[in-house]
Amino acid sequence: MAESHPDFVIGFICLKKLSDNPALLHMTPGVQLSTGKDSLGQQYQTPESVIAAGSDVIIVGRGILQRKRS
Repeated sequence: MAESHPDFVIGFICLKKLSDNPALLHMTPGVQLSTGKDSLGQQYQTPESVIAAGSDVIIVGRGILQRKRS
């Protein structure tokens, strides 16, 4: 459906690459510096794993923003 409507759709929020069309962006949420999940069941992936899966944009959330510097 997205490939049929390039004038309306610019990409996907997804966990892995969904299209080989280079005009469509793949944006991935749930990224932390280590894999795992939280008490609510949210599963996290690393920046390296989402880029390897074909993501163009990493949506950064509290898993990276609230990380303490050592």
